[in-house]
Amino acid sequence: MSDSHSEACSHQPFPEVRPEIEVLASQAEPFAVDCRETPGWFALPEVGDLTLWSIYDPPDLRLTSVSEMVGVRPARIHDLECVEIQVNDWEPNAGWQLGTWMMFARATADRAEWLAQCRLVGAERVLCTFLDEGFEADWGSTPRHIADEGRLVPNLDGSFRLTAAPTPAVHDVFGAGMFRVRVGSRDFTCLRVVSLTGVPSEEGILYLSFVTRDGRTILGRRFNGRQWGCGSGDQPAWDERLPTHERMVIDGVVYVHWYDCLSHLACGIEAGAWRG
Repeated sequence: MSDSHSEACSHQPFPEVRPEIEVLASQAEPFAVDCRETPGWFALPEVGDLTLWSIYDPPDLRLTSVSEMVGVRPARIHDLECVEIQVNDWEPNAGWQLGTWMMFARATADRAEWLAQCRLVGAERVLCTFLDEGFEADWGSTPRHIADEGRLVPNLDGSFRLTAAPTPAVHDVFGAGMFRVRVGSRDFTCLRVVSLTGVPSEEGILYLSFVTRDGRTILGRRFNGRQWGCGSGDQPAWDERLPTHERMVIDGVVYVHWYDCLSHLACGIEAGAWRG
């Protein structure tokens, strides 16, 4: 894909409207996962990896962005070895923009970690690394080895409670049940992985990932605490903005489903061959 062509090209491989999704609890034998993916961004921190993922937004569940993640070369950030990942972004009204982000990540024996990200802002590239204040909260790391250890327990009313205090890490990540995920005509058996920003809070974020046995995310679902991003209260709460959307209540805190992310694996797209 040449620079001039890609910036104007509207072609991308995902459906324009989100495929039908069904997520059902499964009686499949539980499994743990070794998930080496970059937190929240689906890619493997490996030279040569090519991953695509998409976002579908309400109210009509139309495709609003695609990110192509390309592991381009070994790198070193503050003397830590990692992989440089080039991100090519697609939006409906802009087509493809190459190198929107240059990101740096690694997988250690225990964690998948972001080390730095460099974003093009106007004519400038702005670099942020793990030594910068706030980086861990915005980017951070997640454990590689995840299993359902009984952290999330259902109540009789359909809400949930945590059986243990959140971990010291900014992002509390744990397994919570086996699920059958159907995307269009494709079926996957997945461990549901819960990621909470600290203790449950109406100002916090909940992210659910559905991860296959081989550690690849099929579906990501973003939930907002009722008051997330509402500032001083001059904006309506999320349950008012999205009154028909799914809720998930954890320790009395209401989280409201916002948008869905699908990987190329979910949609049966061959990441290295879709351009034809």
